[in-house]
Amino acid sequence: MAQHSEHMQQFWQTAQAKIIKHQCAPISSIMTTDVITMFVNDKLEDSLAIFREHSLRHLVVVNDRKEVKGIFTKRDLLSVEKGGLDRSIRCVANEKVQMVSRNTCIRKVASMMLTHKIGCVPIVQGAMNTLVGIVTESDFVRAFAMSTKCNCGVFND
Repeated sequence: MAQHSEHMQQFWQTAQAKIIKHQCAPISSIMTTDVITMFVNDKLEDSLAIFREHSLRHLVVVNDRKEVKGIFTKRDLLSVEKGGLDRSIRCVANEKVQMVSRNTCIRKVASMMLTHKIGCVPIVQGAMNTLVGIVTESDFVRAFAMSTKCNCGVFND
């Protein structure tokens, strides 16, 4: 766990340096690149296992070329359980997805998330919207916590 903590602290120190230096940092400076996804034909029951195993709240739905085709949330799962979980995730995933490129300003992404009341934004590249990362509310909280000067010692572990 200590190694993971050191890695995260180094990651956020680098992000903080970019934010301070440029005043407008790209979303790539805080995005997660190791995105857990589901394919459009995967079953809803598989999402339940993924949510539990990885403690996630959002899943990006992609096709075989990693093109973003939807978002499926833990909240969505709760609302569709009554219809049975032996259906394709494609049937229930939200297809109207707010996406941005890796160079989009952090502040623009934060504003978009607040305006649209969404908890995550897939980061894509190219005309085909190929998934390269994700940013969640937790990433913003972490970035804030790691970039705020404080002497309480919480992040000194």
